[in-house]
Amino acid sequence: MKMHEGEIDIDKELVEQLVAAQFPWLADLPISAVQSTGTVNAVYRLGDHLCARLPRVQSWAQDLDKELNWLPKLASRLSLRVPEPVAKGHAASGYPFSWALYRWINGHPYADDIV
Repeated sequence: MKMHEGEIDIDKELVEQLVAAQFPWLADLPISAVQSTGTVNAVYRLGDHLCARLPRVQSWAQDLDKELNWLPKLASRLSLRVPEPVAKGHAASGYPFSWALYRWINGHPYADDIV
């Protein structure tokens, strides 16, 4: 179900195509959608240690470069783990934006009732 006007169709098959074409050494990893409370990116887990984040709409796509630049700079200055960029993908296979691979962080999504 799309949540935003102009949202791109993103599914497991698209992620498989992008990974296989741009990072073929990772093509054998299992890929599964991640349930997220966020609406900016579609998130897919790749194996046990990686995830792919794909912006859903053009207005958020430019934020990816800012994120890839700033996350490594902020990581050592914060008391919690932040996503660690691994690689940047580019538009292809019908997907019009840059996208990225990150190291997976185990945990639970934020919820008000987490104690």
